[in-house]
Amino acid sequence: MSFKKTIITVIAILIVSSCMFILAMIIRGKSDTVSRDQSEQSENTYSSGNVSTDSGYSVPEVSSTQGGTSYDIPSSTPASSIQSSGSPEISQPNTQDVPQWTETNKSGEYYVNTDGIYSRIYALQDSDTVKQYRLNDKVTVVAKTDTDYFKLEDGTFIHSDYLSKNEETLWTETEINGEYYVNSDDVYSRISAIQGSDTVERYELNDKVTVIARTDTDYFKLEDGTFIHCDYLSEEEVKINLGSNLPDYSSLTQNGYTIERINGITYVDGVMIANKTYTLPRSYSPGIQPDAYDAFLEMQSAAEQDGISLYIVSGYRSYDDQEAIYARYVNDDGKEAADTYSSRPGHSDHQTGYTFDLNSLDQDFEYTPEGIWLAEHCAQFGFIIRYPKGKDAYTGYMFEPWHVRYVGRERAEAITDSGLSLEEYYGISSDYSLCVNE
Repeated sequence: MSFKKTIITVIAILIVSSCMFILAMIIRGKSDTVSRDQSEQSENTYSSGNVSTDSGYSVPEVSSTQGGTSYDIPSSTPASSIQSSGSPEISQPNTQDVPQWTETNKSGEYYVNTDGIYSRIYALQDSDTVKQYRLNDKVTVVAKTDTDYFKLEDGTFIHSDYLSKNEETLWTETEINGEYYVNSDDVYSRISAIQGSDTVERYELNDKVTVIARTDTDYFKLEDGTFIHCDYLSEEEVKINLGSNLPDYSSLTQNGYTIERINGITYVDGVMIANKTYTLPRSYSPGIQPDAYDAFLEMQSAAEQDGISLYIVSGYRSYDDQEAIYARYVNDDGKEAADTYSSRPGHSDHQTGYTFDLNSLDQDFEYTPEGIWLAEHCAQFGFIIRYPKGKDAYTGYMFEPWHVRYVGRERAEAITDSGLSLEEYYGISSDYSLCVNE
């Protein structure tokens, strides 16, 4: 019995010892896990926070605990600049340079001495503009900068060169009073009594205006304070009739060229005009003008020497020819559309006899070797591209790279070099609503 008790005791001791050993191992395993976690945490220099892996930039500010020192990293710092050991490299966010200048208090009333100048947002050349000023506008100055700008009371800046203590006197005025008539089409009043100053209001032939003064720069001052050059105003209405039985008439265009109407035909600077404003009589039927045709043959020969073939596909058209062509286009496309590319009878440039359509009636002709050569060389032979690209508002017609008009070499080179259409160059209109016969 004693032996059995001994055996049972030994077994119990072994069981208890095994349980204690297993428990000890479990406790040790947990301790190792905690230690390893702490070690791994201490090896990580920075907490990652919320990092956007798409952009590579950390969103919140993050901190380092290495060596007991805390470094605040700007939220705009790229994640690639955060190091895993040593002191962190802090990338500063980019900031735009702010213009600097020194201001000295200065107060007073000044006058703008140049028409059309602008105030600027900074006291620096080429900074953004804010407000436009006219000649002799009065402004209040509150400071001057070391960059030679005056600071205005609204916080903007104008360069000192454009402000004066006294008003500018660019002309003198003599008081007169009377009613005058505009003696040309498309005349504009101007903001100043100086050629080239900004235009204000458009006037047509025989519009009546009230004049209150005349300047020593040959301008009339109107009652609204604007100016029209004295060449464009007359004391009497211009008596004209745009029909074929017209008496001789002569005046000046907006750009100062002589405009004449003789026997129903309009000439500007000696150039016969047919457009939406100015008509040709039905009876005018000259055929191809000899000087225009001779010039074409000369141009054609020169082109051949450069390997270019030019030929006429349409030349002179009579009033009746144009009437039939225009009616067909109106029937096909409607009047509004037809007016953009075809002339009404009596308004066709072809009726002058000085016009040719060459090679192809397709706008892509512009990009062909023939079209390129024509645009570059036609002025040398007295021709212009009559309806240039982007000039629809002035000519009244769409771009026609094939349509050339003979005006003589000197005029053609001057008009081409100016980059203007015929209407812009001479200062005339092309508008059916302005034609007396329409």
